Amino acid sequence: MRPHVPFALAALVLLAAPLASPAHAQVVDDRDKLAQTAMKFLAVGADPRSAALGDATTALTGGSDALFYNPAALAWQRDDADAMFSETRWIADIDYNHASASYRLGSLGVVGGSLAFADYGEMIQTVFDPTEGGSGYREVGTFSPSAFVAGVGFARAFSDRFAAGGQVKYAHQDFGAAPDRYDPDSGELQFADISEGVLAYDFGVFYRTGFESLNFALTARNFSREVEFVTESAQLPLALHIGVSMDLLDLTSLQGGAHGLVLAIDAENSRDYPEQLKVGAEYTFAETLALRAGYVAPADEQGISLGAGVRSSLGGLGLGVDYAYTDFGVFDAVHRVAAHLSF
Repeated sequence: MRPHVPFALAALVLLAAPLASPAHAQVVDDRDKLAQTAMKFLAVGADPRSAALGDATTALTGGSDALFYNPAALAWQRDDADAMFSETRWIADIDYNHASASYRLGSLGVVGGSLAFADYGEMIQTVFDPTEGGSGYREVGTFSPSAFVAGVGFARAFSDRFAAGGQVKYAHQDFGAAPDRYDPDSGELQFADISEGVLAYDFGVFYRTGFESLNFALTARNFSREVEFVTESAQLPLALHIGVSMDLLDLTSLQGGAHGLVLAIDAENSRDYPEQLKVGAEYTFAETLALRAGYVAPADEQGISLGAGVRSSLGGLGLGVDYAYTDFGVFDAVHRVAAHLSF
């Protein structure tokens, strides 16, 4: 057995242990896992490629976008420098913007940074008022909640098969000023700022088996302390992902040609919804054109995901554009677009 294989297996066990503990694994109805976390924007997929594959990207290599799904995969980026910028048109008129950049430090590894913003738009603010006709509430104005997360990550390949990586990030969510209490002397509402910030951590390992292009990987995302908004406390959307991927054409006579057909499968154990199986397939031609499809099960509203991407080069600069479409049932479809730069 190669010297790095026992280390890889040990790392997988250590990362999986916290989520297999009684504190995380609950033998209860799956409904008890719904709506149990805060800062859900951290669980929204950032990259159109990942989204089009049903987020089954734990065991896939990429560029700086790996910081959003498996920091260990950052070690396998092809170029010295990589950057990604994406926009997501989410349901309920919510917009997300993500950005990442990474740079190879020679044999030391790859360092990178990530940034994401959530724009929830303007919302009507109401307070309980039993005297207000039959509605039971009255409007007191508008507010514009916001959220962001910024992280720094590092990954290193310890051999030509095994890599590990991690990311530390600061997440902040602001719900603005909310009615706190009623002052009977002035007859006015007193407002209090409702916001919270917290450090969170992502970890990942990535193992190339040596059998054709077969890869195994594992990540644990959003480790943190509880956050508290006024009197309510909640955990971040902690999740464990175990993934496998392989180019199926490696098993045929088309191996090494202009065509590629990668199958990726992820199993996810999340803190606040039932376990999910994610499956994605990516066809590539001449490393220039990519067509993608993915599916997540079980899912209440999310349906099939589809996407495409193109890659080109201009001198020593690599350019790319990706798009993804995700069906969301009774909601409007989700659209994502991203631009990639590398050199």
